[in-house]
Amino acid sequence: MNRILPFIALFIFVSACAPQTLYRRQALVPSPQAPPYRGEPVGKKHMEFQVQLSGSHAEEEEFPEYYDDALWVPEFMINAAGMFGVIDFLDLGFLFTYAHGSWANKTANGTPPMTDDEKNIFAIGPQIGAGAKLLGGKLFLGGYASIQYARMPWSEWRLEDPDDILHSGCYERVDHGADDEFYYRLGFFVGSRPVKWVALHAGVVLHAAWKNIGFSDENYSGSTLKQTTPLIMPLFGVRFDVKPVFLEASMTFPLSTVSEIDYFPIGWSAGLGIRI
Repeated sequence: MNRILPFIALFIFVSACAPQTLYRRQALVPSPQAPPYRGEPVGKKHMEFQVQLSGSHAEEEEFPEYYDDALWVPEFMINAAGMFGVIDFLDLGFLFTYAHGSWANKTANGTPPMTDDEKNIFAIGPQIGAGAKLLGGKLFLGGYASIQYARMPWSEWRLEDPDDILHSGCYERVDHGADDEFYYRLGFFVGSRPVKWVALHAGVVLHAAWKNIGFSDENYSGSTLKQTTPLIMPLFGVRFDVKPVFLEASMTFPLSTVSEIDYFPIGWSAGLGIRI
């Protein structure tokens, strides 16, 4: 029995850390989330302020291969948003986004850990909405765009002793930093108000997505985090108005076939706001 214990330990270690590469890299990136807008114009000289909580789940790849991604993706993200009705069909505003690394899941088994100086995503920028109300406000449709300046932390790790596969502290951090990225969301929505205090909507959102070289034997200089094909995300939602307060909720369905990351098929968002 004692003779096979080393082989069992080796199997467990390799299974947990495969592929056994010389370098590994990780980064913390935003998860897909519904924008705090549904296509219905705010209205001229009106303002809306909203705090929104979004959730989605990135699936973990148990057996990653060379050059696969190694990312941390938050289960939860918080948005604080404001919109002002410039004219009847055009809204302008701001959007602030935050996520903490302790809320994140890794996308691949063996993804390096985050350290204390790598555990936050901040993003801020403008948002714009344009839409129209039809049939006396019973129907509405509109488009949305936001672009935020975001800082996304990353780090590079190196195998301490390539000849000692059972070394307990096998990887050490050798480089780290934060990428300055543009985080965008584009959407189109249609909806209706069957009664004055309820709005139903559906839409499609293009959401920024990222990839990196998570597992490699090559030593790259700096970050390998890059934007990739945007993720397509259908959604539907509901809003309840009890003036001046409103409550919104949405269900999202990220299509992982166009993303480098696989997501659980259903995400959600919930927002509480005030209309002035």
